[in-house]
This record gives sequence, structure tokens and C-alpha cells, in this order.
Amino acid sequence: MPLFGAAIFVLTILALLLIGFPLQMKLGMTGLIITELLLLVISALSVIILKLDPKGVFPIKKIRLRPLFASLFLYISIYPAVLLSGLVITYFFPQITEIGYAMTQFLHSVPFWATLIISALMPGICEEALFRGVILSTYKNNIRRRWLVILISAILFGLFHLDPTRFLSTAILGGVFTYILLKTDNILLSVIFHFINNFVSLAAGSALPTDFDATAIYDKPSMLLSIGSFLILGSIAPVFFTVALNLFEEKGREIDKAKSLRKWLLSAAVMALVFILGIVICVVAINSGALDLQQ
Repeated sequence: MPLFGAAIFVLTILALLLIGFPLQMKLGMTGLIITELLLLVISALSVIILKLDPKGVFPIKKIRLRPLFASLFLYISIYPAVLLSGLVITYFFPQITEIGYAMTQFLHSVPFWATLIISALMPGICEEALFRGVILSTYKNNIRRRWLVILISAILFGLFHLDPTRFLSTAILGGVFTYILLKTDNILLSVIFHFINNFVSLAAGSALPTDFDATAIYDKPSMLLSIGSFLILGSIAPVFFTVALNLFEEKGREIDKAKSLRKWLLSAAVMALVFILGIVICVVAINSGALDLQQ
């Protein structure tokens, strides 16, 4: 079964390169719609050809509050890492800001409500159906270690976007969506948070002025200070992560106090390390002499 998943993934990449991307270049947002629908077609055909159980591949359950909030806290705890990875990549490769701005312009070439449907809702459904549905179902039961299942899914989702500068951020998100599915056995939750993630990105992009100069604000000294500041602010993330892990535990299950204490101690240690690292980076940025604090 894992070989089937690999074959589906390769087929998907070929479909993107030979059909999806050329259509997007030629038709713009219409091409993006066709691309997302193509992913859905691949998913449906895979289920039919491999004779998979649709209910097992696409587990849909009533959304309960505890798993919903657990997923929310997990997403909140990981999102700073997604943003931070983008900042670090931009620090070393500032030219990618131009690419990011061009992508934003492309996505906002239609009214926002249309962009929301095409670039947030459709990927949430179509990409989750393919990755957390069909592809994940081909190997999740053949690998005992859950962390390895999540790692494989994360790598595949990162590679799927065919952008080295976005690999880490998309891989992190792929891992989060996979963890949510594995813990809740409900693909609706991974769809919801995929949609939320894309919505947040679109909303942030729509706030940029039309004459925004992407390169003007991305000098390395200010970027380094931004990274340090972001680490300081994001140091609270381990708390949300620990809350998420606790919420994912089955309701009514006896609490292992020793295990819970270890979780919180580890959370506190990570918080402290991230906070200190942020302070150090900020001090280095300021003392480098490259920043003019009088401005």
C-alpha cells in the first residue's frame, strides 16, 4: 500500500507540472480552480481504482468541542514556527519577497470573496482529500510509529508545493494537519484548519498597499531584529502546545500527574530557551551597529 501512495504522489506532481502550472500561467485564477479540481479527481480515481473504502479514507464525524479546541490550540502553537521559518528564509534569501508579492498580486486579481473560495476553501477540501485522505490512508496503518507517519506526510506536503523557500513552512503545516487527523479521525478538522491557515495568509496579503515595495523593508539588520522579537513574542507557544496535547487526551481518562508535570516542565524549559535566544538575537542585531536607533 505505501507504494501506491508514492505512485499517487508522483502522479500528482506530474499533473501539476504538465497540466496545473501551465493552466495557471495561461488562465490565472481559473487555472488554479482547474488545478485544485484536478487534485480532487486524482483522489476520487485513486479510491475507485484501488477499491478503497471511502469512509475509511475520508473519515467524517460530528465535530465535538474538545477536539476542535485541541486542534485550535495546536495550530496556534505551531503557527509562530511557520511564520518564523518564513522570516529566516527571507533573511538569507531576501529576493523571495518579490516572488511572495507577485503571488499575492496573482491571488488578489479577483474579488476577495472569490479568492477566499479558490485559494482557501478549495485547497482545504481538495488538498486534504488527497494528502490526509488518499495518500495518508495508504501507509498510516503500515507504520507503527506515529511520529514517522507525521514526518512522511509533512515532507510530502512540503514537496508538493514545489517551492524550496516554502518547503519548511508547508511541511510544518502538513505535519500539523496530519496530527489533527490522526488524533481525531475526522478529516473535517484538518480541512477547517487548512482553510483557516490560508484565510489568515490571504487576509494579511490583502492588507498590503498596492504600491508596496517588498525589498525596501527587508534589509538584513531589521530582519534579524524582527526574528529576535518574534522569538520573544512566540516563546509563549509551548504553553498552547501543551494545552493542545492535554485536550487531545480522551475525556475521562485518568491523568498521569507525573507525566503531566514533565510536559509542563519541558514546556517551561522550551519557553525559556526560545525567549533567551530571542533576546540574544535582538542584542546582536542592535550591537552590530547596522541599525540606527535614532530613527
